[in-house]
Amino acid sequence: MKYHIYIISSLILSLAGSLPAQTLRDPIDYAIKPLEEPSLSSAKLAIHQLNTLAKTSSLSEQATAAEIVETVRDIFTAEYQVGKVKEDGEQIENEAIRQDAKAADWMTPNAFGNVNQLAARQAQLKAKELRAEANGNLHEALQRLETSMRRTDALVTRFYEQNYVHRVVILTCFPKNGHLKTEVLRY
Repeated sequence: MKYHIYIISSLILSLAGSLPAQTLRDPIDYAIKPLEEPSLSSAKLAIHQLNTLAKTSSLSEQATAAEIVETVRDIFTAEYQVGKVKEDGEQIENEAIRQDAKAADWMTPNAFGNVNQLAARQAQLKAKELRAEANGNLHEALQRLETSMRRTDALVTRFYEQNYVHRVVILTCFPKNGHLKTEVLRY
């Protein structure tokens, strides 16, 4: 069950090259077409088009458009948060390295041959706490990204069952075309 989306995705992708562009089924397919290029600007354009479409369409299309908008926003927000947490983690790691160096300095005998084991231990504990904080933040951000990816997979599965091939192709590919690194997720 975990990998059925990826199997479906590979089958759909193999079919996607043989589908002509003019066979898009409805306006929602046209609205999400910019997502074929996985960038923030294309996501903004797709969201704008979906919001515009929602104002003039039926209730079912409004609900579908709103769901796609929420999914796209969630994925891009979660991915941004993972990137930010990784950048912050690098800064935290640098501080932890400085704390490790302080601990080593405290264990180097001074001119009188004394070492300060208490200060060295405190520096080591500070470095350990910093690393644990960074790992916890990264884990939380990856959990949010995984949750967003699961919601996208559920949406793609529903569209697949409803036989919306273009939506499935676009929504299956946009987070995996190099913009998001989904291989870090474990299902």
